[in-house]
Amino acid sequence: MLAIALLLPGEVASKELLSGAVPDGEGGAIVFRLDGESREKVVGGRILLGDGEYTIARVSRLGLIGAHRLGGGGDTGEERHVEYLVFSSSFSEQSATGKPWVAAESAHGCDEPYNSFVAIYRVEGEEALVALGPIPYGTLTEDVSHTADSRVLCFMARPLE
Repeated sequence: MLAIALLLPGEVASKELLSGAVPDGEGGAIVFRLDGESREKVVGGRILLGDGEYTIARVSRLGLIGAHRLGGGGDTGEERHVEYLVFSSSFSEQSATGKPWVAAESAHGCDEPYNSFVAIYRVEGEEALVALGPIPYGTLTEDVSHTADSRVLCFMARPLE
């Protein structure tokens, strides 16, 4: 059985802070939304990416936002896993092109101007989770060898506050 401890502070009063349309890698787009108390207080908030909901657990000193969600198991027939998400945004119209610095097996939408990116890392198996430790975001952005799948999605987001 897959076991992982995910410690989070109490719930925050959430409001929609940022939204956008993220390329799905197949020519379409999925909805992105970041909810939190404020730009400075997002821990305990959530990131919605399509039908996936990720709980925000960390903000790095550089402003990267780390979130996660548990998946699989139960009646789905899918193997239990954890998806870790690392999000970065300029919260402005400032944009870049080209693949961002985070490690990932594939990149989508990065050849067009973007002001935000999300890197998604799927980790399967208790051994892989234990090897990563309780705060895996930095390790994952540097080395995808711990993942079953990884991708980075670049897109334009707009602030809503």
